[in-house]
Amino acid sequence: MPLTLIGHALLDNPITVKHVRSRLRRGQILTPVTVVAVLSLLIAWWGYVAVRYPDGGVARIALILQGIVLVVLGGSQVGVSLSGARESGILDFHRISPLPPAVTTLGFFFGAPVREYLLALIPIPLLLLSVAAGGISLADFYQWELALLLIAWVFHVIALLSALVSRRPVRNGGAGLILLGIIVFGNIFGWLFFRSPNVANPDGPITLPFFGLNLPWLSWFALYTLPLIGFGLLAATRKMQSARAPMLSKPQAVGFLGVVTSLILGALGRGIFPRDPLFALLLYGLGGAGIVASLPIVADLGQYTRGLRRAARIGQSRVPIWDDLALNRPVLFVLCGIVLLGGSYLFWIQDESLRPPYFSQAVAVTVLTVAYTGLAHQYLALTTPARTRALLSLFLFLVWVVPLLAGIILRIANVEGSWTDLFTGLSPISGIIAIGAGRPGTTQASDTLRLAALAPAVSLPLLFNNLISNRRRQIEAALGTEDRQTPKPLDRSGSAPGF
Repeated sequence: MPLTLIGHALLDNPITVKHVRSRLRRGQILTPVTVVAVLSLLIAWWGYVAVRYPDGGVARIALILQGIVLVVLGGSQVGVSLSGARESGILDFHRISPLPPAVTTLGFFFGAPVREYLLALIPIPLLLLSVAAGGISLADFYQWELALLLIAWVFHVIALLSALVSRRPVRNGGAGLILLGIIVFGNIFGWLFFRSPNVANPDGPITLPFFGLNLPWLSWFALYTLPLIGFGLLAATRKMQSARAPMLSKPQAVGFLGVVTSLILGALGRGIFPRDPLFALLLYGLGGAGIVASLPIVADLGQYTRGLRRAARIGQSRVPIWDDLALNRPVLFVLCGIVLLGGSYLFWIQDESLRPPYFSQAVAVTVLTVAYTGLAHQYLALTTPARTRALLSLFLFLVWVVPLLAGIILRIANVEGSWTDLFTGLSPISGIIAIGAGRPGTTQASDTLRLAALAPAVSLPLLFNNLISNRRRQIEAALGTEDRQTPKPLDRSGSAPGF
């Protein structure tokens, strides 16, 4: 993003200026500043009485206070601000105003939590006192502050997208976001903090692997959070421009899946057994990322029809495959290829003795599951655009959950044999892990289980691909009939121009 755009978004952005003027008024800021200042004084007094400055105890509590303010309250405020703009209709005005969508997005992103940024500065003297007492180093201080800011931005992006894509504006700013912030922030950031060089690793700084490179933990952390923030802001900008626009274009969806796949595989090293449950979890992660990337590249009936008409006006017979109004099949093939490459990399990093040939079926089932999920989504969008989400959820429930529950019931009833393997393999949730995720040395999957896992994975993509082709021909035929029945406007010569 150009520096001029960032400067315009921060210094000369009317939305940011509006939030600064409204949220930093004396009546708005006096109470929260008093609360945070009193809590900071209590923490300072506790650290002095209990002598918790030298061991980093005060620094931990101060960081937790900053996290609650920035992550939880700041994220909630982003959701509240944008939901209020949607409900009042101001957001529709911003869409038709000359202000670029990216500047509008950054205005809400940086402007809505401006009061929380100011409140987060209040506990900083506690951290500096911990640095002076030897509880943490100066390097720890700025590293943890930067990491906390990155975590806060991740949740602010989540709140921004949630407020933009929700069907109805949320008045409470997302109570679920607050709970998510407490859980995720408490686990991830707390785990990293207790591995602080001064506390858990006094011999040197923490380094984490990424494709064989040992990166400092802050660089590693930024490498995993900045792409999420960037793609989140990109998706929010597209939704800010138009409520009907997909969150990502087709090239952006391919880039998103490529980045996520690289991040999933980057921290791996040799020594993960192909029949270990971790291996199956990684496949689940790759398949889930592929399904998420396939969601915004689906064109519904109205969009595809509009794309065909636009293509006909410029003399093209088909909508370009990378266009937002095109069908998802060619791009879905690229997404499946990325998932296939990611799964193949999992095998490449293992020892030859730990790669039984049958286990490659798990990668095939994962790739084909992504394929038929995306194809089913595209077919339903062309057939019943008003009920696409509901019908897709019902389809996945019948294909994924029902066989899984049936297999669980049979195992609880101590029924062993072909029927149990059949239902276990039909669902990809249990099938992927069942055909190869036991501990090393366990028995191989049965032929029934492997065939049951392959049956829907092979047949459903072929079925939905054929249904999409038939539906596409119907739409094109109906559109051609409609165009032939519509009188063409006369040109200056008095004759109707060609279509």
